[in-house]
Amino acid sequence: MSSTAQKRAIDYNLSKRHMARGILKRAEEDV
Repeated sequence: MSSTAQKRAIDYNLSKRHMARGILKRAEEDV
């Protein structure tokens, strides 16, 4: 696995986790 592909996978996982956290935060604010 190349370092660029590894970095891209890490960036993707981080952005996905960040989006999920943002959605959860938004859901809590709506309640």
